[in-house]
Amino acid sequence: MMALAYIDTSAFIKRFIEEPGTAEIERFIAEERYTCMLSSLSMVEIKSVLKRKVTRKEVTPGTAKTIQELVNLEIASQSIAFQTIDAATFEKTGQLIDGLTTQLGALDAIHLACAKTANCELIVSADKQLIRAATELGLQTFDLS
Repeated sequence: MMALAYIDTSAFIKRFIEEPGTAEIERFIAEERYTCMLSSLSMVEIKSVLKRKVTRKEVTPGTAKTIQELVNLEIASQSIAFQTIDAATFEKTGQLIDGLTTQLGALDAIHLACAKTANCELIVSADKQLIRAATELGLQTFDLS
């Protein structure tokens, strides 16, 4: 079995919205060196990102709907592993917040806890705080920021 790489929302959304890091995340996933994983938290965050981009007129409502459908199809295809957040993940989240010297927001801490509970070797993110915390925990990182 291939090693797991956890992709947080800040990196995964780059597959669907052209911005710095888009080519890198596409190349990373295409290389198939890792089994890529998302969590159920990303599904909520993607909705939030798309809503914000529509409000700011960065994407049209139609484009946002198409992106959401593409994300849903990708999850349904099972080409990317998917982790549902459970009580053990929330317990791990609290432990990480208490134990890390890097300050993390609650959602980033949940992403990191998901990666840890799934035994991911690598975290892919465009969030510098999350990258710092993952490094502190001894995880490999791929920084798309």
